[in-house]
Amino acid sequence: MQAKDPTRALTNAVEILDPLSPLRILLVEDDQVDYKLIAQLLRQAYGNNFSLTWSTNAEQAIKEFNSASFDICLIDYQLGKTSGIGLLNQIHKEGHLDIAVILLTGRDSFQFDKKATIAGATDYLVKKDLKSELLERSIRYSLRQKETERKVTYLAYHDSLTGLANRSLFRNYLERAITASARHQEYAAVLFIDLDNFKSVNDSLGHSVGDNLLIEIARRLESDVRHEDIIARFGGDEFALLLNRLDKNKSNAYEQVSTIIEKIGKTINQPIMATGHEIKMSASIGATLFSQNSIDSESLLKQADIAMYRAKSDGKNAFRFFELEMEESANSSYWIEQDLKDAITLGQLELYFQPIVDNKTKYICGAETLIRWNHPKRGLIPPNDFIPKAEESDLICAIGLFVLEQTCLYLQTKPKIDYVSINIGKRHFEDSLFADDIKKILDKTGVKPEQIVIELTENMFLKNTVSSCEKMNSLKSTGLRFALDDFGTGYSSLSVLKDLPFDILKIDRAFTSTVGGEASSEAIILAIIAMAHALGLSVIAEGLEQSKQVNFMVQNGCYGSQGYFFSRPVPRQDFDQLLMNQY
Repeated sequence: MQAKDPTRALTNAVEILDPLSPLRILLVEDDQVDYKLIAQLLRQAYGNNFSLTWSTNAEQAIKEFNSASFDICLIDYQLGKTSGIGLLNQIHKEGHLDIAVILLTGRDSFQFDKKATIAGATDYLVKKDLKSELLERSIRYSLRQKETERKVTYLAYHDSLTGLANRSLFRNYLERAITASARHQEYAAVLFIDLDNFKSVNDSLGHSVGDNLLIEIARRLESDVRHEDIIARFGGDEFALLLNRLDKNKSNAYEQVSTIIEKIGKTINQPIMATGHEIKMSASIGATLFSQNSIDSESLLKQADIAMYRAKSDGKNAFRFFELEMEESANSSYWIEQDLKDAITLGQLELYFQPIVDNKTKYICGAETLIRWNHPKRGLIPPNDFIPKAEESDLICAIGLFVLEQTCLYLQTKPKIDYVSINIGKRHFEDSLFADDIKKILDKTGVKPEQIVIELTENMFLKNTVSSCEKMNSLKSTGLRFALDDFGTGYSSLSVLKDLPFDILKIDRAFTSTVGGEASSEAIILAIIAMAHALGLSVIAEGLEQSKQVNFMVQNGCYGSQGYFFSRPVPRQDFDQLLMNQY
């Protein structure tokens, strides 16, 4: 049966006609004499290797189109009430886009040629000039032209690597599914599938291995879904899935989608052999359900995408259903990213200082700089709300250099402290210009390197401790020092201390906050202090809020203390007042 769905016809666009099979021809002609003439010419051209169906009017022709398949259609221009071009337009509206059509006319005319081309005819012939050779050549030309159109259309609507539908074709199917879902009062779902860590496969094994991996993933997805479902590749390692005709009950539909997703996850988790390499993959999957046509296709794609990113941020190899709070969070991330680009140049970022107290002298010996964002519309924004977003781009580098330069400008005022420590993000530390940029700012401001401590966390060094060590030693040679922040909360604390040239170790509040209540925490802290002293490192305890915690650190040889017991992070003028008040 001829397909009515134009997008469905496109999926068959690369079918090649079998030269040995009979040519299927529909002739729409209301004159019996002309019918007999054309039938005779076809026999002269093709012998018995064709089948001819004759319709005498437009209505009968449409019925034939909807009940049988044809390779080519010959249409008389004059068909009583309906012209040949009118019938051609109707054929296209019915969804029969992939059939070659030759119009037959009684006279040669440039205007008719123009009209036929615009209507989508592949050729036109003048009846009085008809010969078997001319008719055969026109049919051959029309079939070849239509085949070329099919191939071009196929490429426009399909992914060239996997052969799956692309974003445009997927959206066509989705828009139809929205209407069908509302009409049948059934649920349907959109899934976004993103392969976890696919970039590392490309980077380490090469793009050819990555391409073979994507082809295999596409094949597995096709084997996991039902006939009525649609799979697409949106580019890179992103796939989309449209699940049609789900249950009318929402809870049941959720269960159906969950079952399919779990099946997909298990399939992707199976080892894949790609160009001689065994690769284990996982995927983050986002899903959204719909059952009415008040929502558009773009919104559904956005919801599935947001849910997928939530699954990825929650640890990968997982799936999440879309919830409204996810969209609110995504919108918040968007305005943060956009506004943060201007925050530095517009002077909206401000340094706050938290004092570090020398446990022997009881005086403030240093400070840790923290950043706040004075947003003109949203007020004071703490770093936890915007630094993670900055870490995803080079904005973190710009922010880090801004903090360093502003810190150096503050140190030019000669506050009565020995040093200021600055937190540096992983992306900034890994930047190739990191060391040079710091040296330039120190030279520009004239601040002694000994007055600056760079705080780093151990998760920055999981990949390459050798290059990290070289970068740190380059800066340490100027007199600058390094502190290992949040010690004890990662997976490689001891190896980081052994391999990298730190000067200061900062004990995380996860241990210090339970001093006086948990003997195990106190034992760990004592071990950390002893180990640090053996390695020649100074120790600072973070997160101190009670006098018993401070006393424990003082009594056990901890060099410095920091926390709300002494002061919260405060603006520069308030920090200067703290310095004045201690004397």
